[in-house]
Amino acid sequence: MQIIDIAQGSTPWHAWRKQGITSTDAAALLGRSPYKSVWRIWAEKLGKVPEEDLSQNFHVQRGIRNEDKARQVFEHKHDDLILPVCAQSEDIPIMRASLDGLSNNGEPVELKCPGEAVWKQICTQGKDAQAYQLYEPQLQHQILVTGADRGFLAFYFQGELREFEVPRNEALIQDLISKSISFWEHIEKQREPEKDPILDFYIPQDEEIPQWMDAATKYQKLYSAIQLRKKRLALLEKYKEAQADALEKLMDKYRHAEYGGVKVTRFERKGAVNYKALVEANMPNLSETEIKKYEGKSSQGRLITLMKNTMPVEEAL
Repeated sequence: MQIIDIAQGSTPWHAWRKQGITSTDAAALLGRSPYKSVWRIWAEKLGKVPEEDLSQNFHVQRGIRNEDKARQVFEHKHDDLILPVCAQSEDIPIMRASLDGLSNNGEPVELKCPGEAVWKQICTQGKDAQAYQLYEPQLQHQILVTGADRGFLAFYFQGELREFEVPRNEALIQDLISKSISFWEHIEKQREPEKDPILDFYIPQDEEIPQWMDAATKYQKLYSAIQLRKKRLALLEKYKEAQADALEKLMDKYRHAEYGGVKVTRFERKGAVNYKALVEANMPNLSETEIKKYEGKSSQGRLITLMKNTMPVEEAL
């Protein structure tokens, strides 16, 4: 293992990561990541697409806030000092890792600070939990880089730590090495790997480009036209309601009106009955008066209908 004197999160650190395969790439290379594909890693390292900015991600921010706390709890439990360092394999220099912690025995420690839902899964499902399955390749990559026989995957939540001692998985590591070397050939030759139709974006090629652009342009124009008409419709609805208010005001205390081709009917909506509270009251054969106690507030409504006959009711008769 070669220790690299570089600050995690710095500009040189980002450049160093792009020049090799990191622990966070491992799950995707092994086909275990539900978030990132091999093509995406390839495109990011070659600068064909920007790296996703996770700095504002709530889960990432939580991890940053709690990582030192998790490290302290781990150190206290093991009576050891674990240092965050950057390292790369001496045998396969493209294999690189930014370690959350490296023990005095040279064993990597990966710290995770999940939310409550993931924490509960870890506590109840252990190594069968989805989070463990996702992060194990990351730790095995670190075991490869450090040359250790084991590592620790530790989950921290509100002062508690659930850790897993993970032995070196030689079969997984050899599979990772094989896939990593193959992947790096795609980097060096700038040969595009196959895309994942679930995780990657479709990009039109050749004769598909004008077809896509034609449909996309028409869609945008239609969308804009529809949005404009929606705004106009909302304005018309507002004006219509204002005229309905004027009609109802003229009716004063009357419940019904019909004149000039417009019929207005006022009505009262009863409040919804809270049947749950009614059942909990355990009062059989309640009277209508007693049931009303469990009704919500009533509200006033109106119905306006356009009539073919524009004459008033009395004149129509």
